[in-house]
Amino acid sequence: MKKLAVIGDPIAHSLSPVLQNFLIRHFTLPFTYEALRVRVDDLPKMMQRLRDGEFRGVNVTLPHKQAIMPFLEEIDETAARIGAVNTVVAHDGRPIGYNTDAFGFQRSLELAGIALAGKNVLVLGAGGAARAVVYILLQSGAQKIFLCNRHLERVQSLIGAFAAAENHLQSVSWPDRLTWLEKNEIDIIVNTTSVGMPPQMEESPLPKHVFSSKLIVVDLVYNPLQTAFLYAAHAAGAKVVNGLAMLIHQGVAALELWSKQQLDIRDIYANLEKVLISIKPPTTSGQHPV
Repeated sequence: MKKLAVIGDPIAHSLSPVLQNFLIRHFTLPFTYEALRVRVDDLPKMMQRLRDGEFRGVNVTLPHKQAIMPFLEEIDETAARIGAVNTVVAHDGRPIGYNTDAFGFQRSLELAGIALAGKNVLVLGAGGAARAVVYILLQSGAQKIFLCNRHLERVQSLIGAFAAAENHLQSVSWPDRLTWLEKNEIDIIVNTTSVGMPPQMEESPLPKHVFSSKLIVVDLVYNPLQTAFLYAAHAAGAKVVNGLAMLIHQGVAALELWSKQQLDIRDIYANLEKVLISIKPPTTSGQHPV
């Protein structure tokens, strides 16, 4: 049996162990999967454990999706273009980084019947998940992508990572975001921040008055399934998408990398959703999504 894990800080919230162990049992794969709290200072030690063969691979969540990259032997082309890694595979003791978040996000929108071509999109947040979202938005022909984050330097870094497409990218000041929304036409809003998870379950990155029935509103948070952000959007008549499908499909893609097998989840998808939905969100503070 080879060990797998999801690493982050904090990590107690993560549904990845539930997801992956369900899949491991169903497909009879020779793995175990656990959640490990790994601080930034402990990343070199964690990478050494992969090099030593203790782990076949790991999923990577906040705050490590970018911080882990210097410790990897190699980075897949897609992950390099995105500038963030959420999956590491130990190939003969060499930790190699991949990004399955982008695929998971794309698949979640496809399942919801959402087309991105020609759309104007506001992305809240500028971390590793936001980079995967921007990558898919650009690949899918979004017209304009507006990036809004509390720290402007992170937005500038993200825009710099996609310099070839900078004409499609524009920053929006976080303090000015409400005034800006009143003056600009947006088709889709995507929340990639941790606002809405414990201990911020009653909070939303946007107030309810900004939503309308013309909008598509996406939240990458999956635990809780309906955040205050999505609740307000749904109440206003907007089409809403939570982060559950993205979680599932990025996780399956990661397990395919570790197992070197194609995994068909069509027959078990409904049961998998039920299992994940049954898990209650944690009540402890500082939790983040994978």
